[in-house]
This record gives sequence, structure tokens and C-alpha cells, in this order.
Amino acid sequence: MNVSPIFIIGAPRSGTTLLRNLLYSHPNLFFRGETHFIPDYYRAFGNPQSPAQARHLANRIVNLDWMRRWEESFDVDALARQPSYAGMIDCLFRQVAQKEGAARWGDKTPQNVLHVSTLLEIFPQAQFIHIVRDGRDAALSLKKAHFGPATLYGAILYWQKMVRAGIQAANVAPRDQFMLVKYEDLLDHPKEELQSICAFLHEPFVDAMLSPTLIRLRHRKIIFKEFAPSHSDDKVIVNANKEKWRSSLTQEEQGLCEHLAGQELHYFNYPLVNNSYHLSVFRQMRFRLTEAILQVCLYTTVEQKKKWLPTEIWLRWVRLLAKVKN
Repeated sequence: MNVSPIFIIGAPRSGTTLLRNLLYSHPNLFFRGETHFIPDYYRAFGNPQSPAQARHLANRIVNLDWMRRWEESFDVDALARQPSYAGMIDCLFRQVAQKEGAARWGDKTPQNVLHVSTLLEIFPQAQFIHIVRDGRDAALSLKKAHFGPATLYGAILYWQKMVRAGIQAANVAPRDQFMLVKYEDLLDHPKEELQSICAFLHEPFVDAMLSPTLIRLRHRKIIFKEFAPSHSDDKVIVNANKEKWRSSLTQEEQGLCEHLAGQELHYFNYPLVNNSYHLSVFRQMRFRLTEAILQVCLYTTVEQKKKWLPTEIWLRWVRLLAKVKN
């Protein structure tokens, strides 16, 4: 039986939630909310060197806001008894997975596409599913969300950064541990795509996977629009949720996307309309300034971020510590 962890990665708003919900419908697979800490904690703290360090790290993990959102009671003693960081993370997920009768767990944190090498160091047998969506649709969706880039310019560059990381990750991970899935193919041919994914994961396909299983948390409050009603809350696969950029982006905006990320769009065989666009230095500076101003406004106007901000500050400190140590 294959019990290696599964990591769903990709640019945000590219179908990672849909894919997670479809895989979660498999009786042998367990998923919960995003974690956002696994590679950073490892790079910052490594494996615990003493029982005291193990307990301190275990407490840090279970008290992280991203983990509190799971609304589970974790056995900190069991985590602290693990001899390695990998064991602690495995124990964390299995405590909940076993309640649901699942033998295997997965994590859907899109930004982990930037950390595939680190995750392979932690879990050498881990499997990765990189899901890609047309960058113009992903950017449209991302700039509407109350997290990440706030402009089309910032959103398409963010998509470009993420898919480039995915391309690099495909060259790092062993071939039998890395799979590329296109969001549009999943919408058009869900059964065939899920059968291919199951073959990759060495899991039997079950028809239940054709209906997404939603992850509902009883007391979760809306912090970002990501958690507001959207197609990620649908109990069916919405086939029409694609190529919205054709009607929602102006010709100029389409030209901007192709100017900035045309190479990546072409790499994944997305059609180009070849609208000419000239990005002057002045216009680029204006785009960057607008993005920066909107980011400041975003961080200071969303009331619920008062609760979320301490976690983000802590994680940024952890990332800084990881850079210093490495």
C-alpha cells in the first residue's frame, strides 16, 4: 500500500481547491485546509534535537492559525514523541485521517510549488500534482480575491512566477513522483483525468471522485474572498469555468498578459491572440506603484486580518530565519 503524502501545488486560483475536493472524495485519501508552514518550519528548525525542542516545535505547529482552522484537537504528546520533523507532520495528518478511515493524507497549499526540493528532502517518496490553468483566467480570479496581487499586472506576473517554479520542480522531482494536470482538461474530461491521477497515485479510481467533497469548518469566518461562495463551493464540476478572459479582458489587457507571460502560456499550449502591446518604462512604473498602493490598502482595510496578521508576521520571521540558516 502506498502511504506517501500527496502535495497539490500550483498558482492560486488554478483549480487546486477543486482537485483537492475531488481527491478528498476518495475513501482512502484525506485532505484538510492549507498549511503554509511545512517547508518553512523545516528549513528554519530542522529535526528536533531534544525532547524539549520537539515539544516546543509541536506546540508551535498546533497553535499556528492555519492549523487552528482545522478545528481539531491534536495530541501534542504524540507529535513530540516523533524522532523527526517528517514524523511530526505525518503524525499531525494521520491523527485526523484515521478518524475518517483514510490511510493516506495530502496537503493542498498552492505556494508549495516554490518548495518542492525542500518537501522532497522531508518526504523523499512524496508525490506532487501540479495543476495549471490558463494564466489569464487565473489572474482574473486572483485579482478579485482579498489576498495576493490586486491588479492584473501583478496577478499575471504572480502566475508566471508560480508556473515557472512548477516547470523547474518537474525537472527536480523523479518522474514517477510528479504529475502535470491542466485545469481545463479536468473540467472537460473529469473521469479520464481522475483515472490518470489515480494511476499516478497507485490508487483505484472510484466514481465518487466525480463529485467534489467540500471541506466545511463549523466556525470558520470569512477572512478573504477565497473563503466566500465561489465555484470551489460547488458540489459538481462546473465545465463552463474556463476561457472567461475572452469576454472579461479588453484587447489591451489580453495584450498585456501575453506581453508579460506569453512564453509560459505558449509552453502550456494556451492559445495566443497576438494583440500587440507596448509596455513602456513609465507604464511599468505606474503598474508597480498601483500594485504597491493597493497592497498597502489591502493589508490595512480587511478587519479580519487583525487576527490573521500575527500568523503572517510569525511565518515571515520563520522564512527569514530559514534564509539566515541556509
